[in-house]
Amino acid sequence: SDLAQRDLSLITTPSPKKNPPPLPAFPPPPSLRIEAGLAAGLAQSERAPTFFSLLTADRSPRDRMLGARAFFGGSVPRQKDLSPDGTGATSSASWTRLYAAVGPRYRLPISRLYLDVSTGAAIAATLVDGVFSNAPPISLRSYGVDFGILTSLRLAYKNRRWAPPPANLGLFFEAQVQAWLRPQALRLVGESPLGTLPSWDLLFGAGVTLGTAP
Repeated sequence: SDLAQRDLSLITTPSPKKNPPPLPAFPPPPSLRIEAGLAAGLAQSERAPTFFSLLTADRSPRDRMLGARAFFGGSVPRQKDLSPDGTGATSSASWTRLYAAVGPRYRLPISRLYLDVSTGAAIAATLVDGVFSNAPPISLRSYGVDFGILTSLRLAYKNRRWAPPPANLGLFFEAQVQAWLRPQALRLVGESPLGTLPSWDLLFGAGVTLGTAP
């Protein structure tokens, strides 16, 4: 009987409670920022400044200094005076470059400021409209593709009070260099080049940035 009572007590004794295992910690989602602005640029062999649009998309793990940035933009139509074509007439062309680039971005945070250094491989479509003052005048349209390197230095200020959380709104100032690898010349088929397009652009711009922290 003592053994039966002992077995019964062992059966009815409640088992100790075990704490549930902790849930796995998931990292926060990467931040995404969209930035748009306007820049004035200087180009090789051009005297007057040219205006450019700036649009970038930035994505990186939160609180990480290394990320990726994509650039999109283009210039307003630019005039190119061409040399005489040998018949005593002059010619001109209007042209623009539309470009895209992608590459790594390194960020150095400084309180509410951050300094970004970016570089990337670029591709551009060059669109040309030409008027050649022959008899009668000839109007031609052409395009070309070029590859290059884009490097950017950007100083930005973010303020979370300017937008509802978790977003924040900010301002940025940027210096950008675009270098194109292949020389591009304007010419009529079967004739010598009438003029060459700039192989690099130096831009200074400003704009606004909107996205999640940081």
